[in-house]
Amino acid sequence: MNPVNISPIVRQFIPCMGISCDTKVTPNRYTLDGPFFALRPPVGMGYPFTAEKLWVLCQFSDATGTHMFHLDLSFDLDTRVRSLRSFHVYMGEDKLAVRHYAVPIQRVPFRRPGIYELVLRYGGEVLARAAMRLEDVT
Repeated sequence: MNPVNISPIVRQFIPCMGISCDTKVTPNRYTLDGPFFALRPPVGMGYPFTAEKLWVLCQFSDATGTHMFHLDLSFDLDTRVRSLRSFHVYMGEDKLAVRHYAVPIQRVPFRRPGIYELVLRYGGEVLARAAMRLEDVT
């Protein structure tokens, strides 16, 4: 008999500059480095610029089985959504368990100042959003 996958609930969705995980404790302890709601280009750079690496901490619960998620980036006035990456999460068989997943995002493009949004999708449904303000440097 095949186990039934139960859709996850997103409890936390936090963009940050880095994430470390202490695997010596149970449950694993995650530390966020520089959670942010606003960014600006590095000193001496303007737009467009590419953030070499950002992270998102996702906390999932109320699910079982393996699930595929998609992480997208959108800009406030653009109808275009840029796909950043997809990833699988194994939730196990305990519906009451909470899973933390640190998602690295490589080479994130920012064309101009404004409001950007990280969007977490699952099966065509938007599960979480995180707005980021990119500041003008002039």
